[in-house]
Amino acid sequence: MSPETSSVLQQFIGTILGGLISGIIGLWIENKRRANERREKHFQELKERCLTPLKVELSRLYNCFEYSEGSIPDVDQMEETLKSIRWWDYYSLKNCCDGILFEDLSNHFPELAKKLAEVENGIKQKYPEFYKNILGLLREIYSCMDLEKLSHEVVTSSGKQELQKLPYDVVFLIALGYAEERWPNAYSFFKKRDDLAHEVYPKARTEMDIIRELGKRYSESGNCRRAKEIRNDMKKLKEECTREIDVILYKKELKGKCKYI
Repeated sequence: MSPETSSVLQQFIGTILGGLISGIIGLWIENKRRANERREKHFQELKERCLTPLKVELSRLYNCFEYSEGSIPDVDQMEETLKSIRWWDYYSLKNCCDGILFEDLSNHFPELAKKLAEVENGIKQKYPEFYKNILGLLREIYSCMDLEKLSHEVVTSSGKQELQKLPYDVVFLIALGYAEERWPNAYSFFKKRDDLAHEVYPKARTEMDIIRELGKRYSESGNCRRAKEIRNDMKKLKEECTREIDVILYKKELKGKCKYI
């Protein structure tokens, strides 16, 4: 083969190989671009249809462990609930968001998935105990003779039968550790009554004094202490999950692999 022919052949082969390599690189780049687009789209779906609803649900769920003025449970209704289908036995976080994406969380955020599983177990295992503790605490409070007398005095002096439960409610909230901002209307009501009483008997023991003393007494009951322990445990777990979700929502890149990318 002549040198001229050999040179032409080399150029030809080089051109073919160059084009082939360029094609392969171009194809790889295109596939990579499409994969990145799929991953980014999947991450957005996780954020919008799974993580954001979960964050909302965690706050709503924790409210089941919290009380304030106007949201004190009724003893009879609580007892009826225990006899019927109880929502916590069938609770699942998956029902508040896209179920498929919820199951996929373990592929990308295993630590968060683990904590969310703890939340579900807490609802199924700890909430029934919390519920019974709260019911037990309310029964204790409603059996208090001092509160029965105070309740009668409130109704008699105000002429309002609907205020019958007010002293019991405030003692319940104080026992659970809630300050006046959780019962502002009740505080204002008793404060005015105490001010009027002080005008006549400056050193007398007021209704609010009695209520605070009883609240402190019942805060030491077994039912109350255990209810607060469970509430605090669930609060810590909820805050851990929420904090981790917030961090993920700010992330730009999705780690891990799954069949949806």
